[in-house]
Amino acid sequence: MITKSQLNTYEYCPYRFFREYILKIKYSPNASMSSGTKLHDYFEWFFKHWAEVEPDKWDLLIPDEFTPKEKEMCSVFHKGEKARLEGLKSLGLESEFTPPYTEFHVKVDPLDLHGYLDRVDYWKKESNEFVIVEYKTGFGHNIQKLKHELAFYKYIFEEAKLGTVPYYLVINPNRRVREYVKASSRGVSAVKKRIEILRKAIADNNFPKQCSPEKKKYCRHCDDGDCYNHMV
Repeated sequence: MITKSQLNTYEYCPYRFFREYILKIKYSPNASMSSGTKLHDYFEWFFKHWAEVEPDKWDLLIPDEFTPKEKEMCSVFHKGEKARLEGLKSLGLESEFTPPYTEFHVKVDPLDLHGYLDRVDYWKKESNEFVIVEYKTGFGHNIQKLKHELAFYKYIFEEAKLGTVPYYLVINPNRRVREYVKASSRGVSAVKKRIEILRKAIADNNFPKQCSPEKKKYCRHCDDGDCYNHMV
């Protein structure tokens, strides 16, 4: 089944897609990736325990074993969620603070698509409208690229008849970013075209290399002298 990560990888470099998803060649996660996984797990855990302490003391929930940087990002996350809680309280909607879905697996068998959504918030509960939330913990922040990617989640969420998605929310505590972004049907149309391009490449077994000096810094999937880079 096709996922958002597969689409992104293919567009980054078809040959990398071939090695990672066809040959199943994997590399151990680097320190940044491992930290991102810890934070994603904590953000999910947070929504099961946030009511146990007052919002001003949410930082007490942060695991002691986290690094100072990870603790800082958790604190930034808490600040944003506290503001969201206060906003909902002012509208009498405190009960909608806890997301209806976290680390949510959406599978659309007829389309052979699936994905794991970091989180889904209510937008307008009464009309079955939702916000797809994406956590990022890296240094980059390209909102147009993220809209391009998140349209995949809007597509499968709506195809699964779970509701409609008028907005995305991008949260990156490393960059202190918390941004609502309007979702569009144009983005979904573009996703459908991207999916068909990938399916054709798989059917044709056509995965050319698309290397560049910038990609060489991060990609570990080429095994020739031109672009292989041993990174750990």
